[in-house]
Amino acid sequence: MSNSKEEEIVEDLKKVTDLVTVANSPGGKQLVAVMMEDIISNIEALLAGRYTMTHMELVTSICDVKAKLDVVRVINRAESNEDFLKGLLAETLQK
Repeated sequence: MSNSKEEEIVEDLKKVTDLVTVANSPGGKQLVAVMMEDIISNIEALLAGRYTMTHMELVTSICDVKAKLDVVRVINRAESNEDFLKGLLAETLQK
């Protein structure tokens, strides 16, 4: 593979490694816990208000849940993504 591919993997690895650091820190763990509490609270509000909320309120609430879930997923999957990128880099360097 080309050198630019290796550089791209290294850049991605640096970003993911930073996320792993956040995920493993006390603040990162607290962030995930608080976001999960917010997600659960938003889902409960959705269920409670599903008949009385306007379409726009439903869409807004669902988008809020999705955004928070996406952040939690990025943080929680950082370590497995780091392992994958390390393996991909090793494989690329061997070729």
